[in-house]
Amino acid sequence: MAHNTYVQHVEDARQQHWEDWIESTDQFSMWIVNKFVTASPSDGGSARIPTLKVKTGDDEVREVADNTGKSRALYNSFFYPPPDDPGIDPNYIYPPLKFQFHIISDE
Repeated sequence: MAHNTYVQHVEDARQQHWEDWIESTDQFSMWIVNKFVTASPSDGGSARIPTLKVKTGDDEVREVADNTGKSRALYNSFFYPPPDDPGIDPNYIYPPLKFQFHIISDE
């Protein structure tokens, strides 16, 4: 209940701040308000992750600014492609199970 009350107070404060800011605009700052109101909605991803510099195969560096390209660049940096030969013998015979697997439950 305390958490819900806190969240409601934050939302009320945010709304009140927005209304106060809108009401305090003058002819010089109305263009800033217009920019906020007419901007297309976004997840803010491009604002949080700066333009990335990515090395291509021939040691050329290119910049990636769009979210799709950034996502691909980060994926390729953190997750390497699987090896051509995983080193597992396809003919290996595994020993028999020691026990039957059962899903653990609360009961």
